[in-house]
This record gives sequence, C-alpha cells and structure tokens, in this order.
Amino acid sequence: LPQAFWMHRTSEYISCTFRQIRDADHVFCTTPNTLLDVQEYAGRSHSTSLIPMCSNKIENSDSTGRPPCHPYAVWVTNSTRHKNHLMMIDAIEDYFTVQEGVLNIVVTGIFSQCFSPFGDHCSLSEEEKSVYYHPYISKIRHKVHEKLAQFADRILFAGEVGDQDYFSLVSGAKYLIHNVIADNGTYSVIEAAQLGTPSISSDYPQMRYIENRFEIPLSFFNPYDYREASMLMKKSESAPRIFGYKLPRH
Repeated sequence: LPQAFWMHRTSEYISCTFRQIRDADHVFCTTPNTLLDVQEYAGRSHSTSLIPMCSNKIENSDSTGRPPCHPYAVWVTNSTRHKNHLMMIDAIEDYFTVQEGVLNIVVTGIFSQCFSPFGDHCSLSEEEKSVYYHPYISKIRHKVHEKLAQFADRILFAGEVGDQDYFSLVSGAKYLIHNVIADNGTYSVIEAAQLGTPSISSDYPQMRYIENRFEIPLSFFNPYDYREASMLMKKSESAPRIFGYKLPRH
C-alpha cells in the first residue's frame, strides 16, 4: 500500500523493504497475510516461517495517574502515515456533530502531541520539533484545526505516556480505537481486553487474525469510510465491558 509511506519516499521505502526480505537468511512472520505478502509481493519463495503471535499478561496495572473525568474513548496511534489520521479526524468531527456523540476523545501514542494546533509547541524537544514540522504532521494539525477547533475542549492530545498511566488511560476508556490502512496488527486491543475495555478497529486481515487467535470481541469499520467509523463510535458508547478475559493458551 503506497499510501502507508511518506509520499516523497514511497519507492525508496518499498524497494528497501523488498531488498531486505529477499536478502535475509530467513523471514519470520506472525500473521498469515504478512507471510503471503512476503511470498507474493516481495517474491520470497523459500525459507519463510509463520511463528506464533503471543502476548504478555498484564501483571500489574496500578497507576498513580488519573484518567480524565469526563467519559471518553481512547485513540491509540503514532505519527506514521499508515495510521490513517486524516480519515479519523473526519470521523471524530462526524461523531461530534452528525452522530451527536457524548464521549470525549483522548489521543495517545508517540508524537501524537504534535497533532495538536491548540497548545504551545515551543516546549517541544528537538526530536519532537522534527516531527512537528514534517509536512504530513502539519497537514494533520491543519485538519484538526479546520474540523475540530470548536471541540478543542473535547479532544486531548496526550502524547506518549508511561506504561502504568497508559494502562490506567485504557482501563478508564469506554472503548479503544485502532485505525490504520493496513499493518501487521496491534497488541493494543489485546491489552485493552485484559483491562476490560472493548475495542473498535479498521477492518483488515491481520486484525481479523488477532481477533480469532486471541478470542477478542472486536467491532470493525471500513478504514476508507469515515461515516461508518463515526457510526460505530456512536454505537460503541454502550458497548459492554469485557469481564474475565484471559489470554488463550496456544
């Protein structure tokens, strides 16, 4: 998917990825569709293996941090382009307006604070500034301002938080949002299930595999349809908590 890469370096990234796959002594994959991509797109027909995808049990989710008081959903993301930010911004606007959604949105993940046009960017580190001023991140920020400025008090860009505060944030959410064009799947929905929080996810094969392998009740939306996403966000306001979830023994 070329749209998952930075536009001005798409060919370079794809060529480099394919070259690494072809030159490796052996290629291990954790989902069947990624293995299929390795074989059919990268042309690797030998020395490939599908290995079990496993997840650690959350042993201690105690936190000194306090989640936001107002009921909220948590969008777990990062700054890379395949995370489909622009579509989700449209979905959030539609959720607030057309769907009349009642939840606030907390955005967390590395460099996600750079999406906010509402705060003071002068205190950012040099590494954060290099992300903040990237053309694609600037485009996200512009769209947040265009679509969500009137809802500035309902969306919090929390950035990256520590493990225990992350567990507290996810545990306190009504549901978790995972939105990408495509990737190898995410552990965030597995962690959320252990913390009792349901998840909604963009629909692609790797997440269907995770849903089945880890026996998690996920709800899916089309990653290209912001209205479908916003309607599911509204519907999920009343999604039941997950009680007694245990990692399956594979």
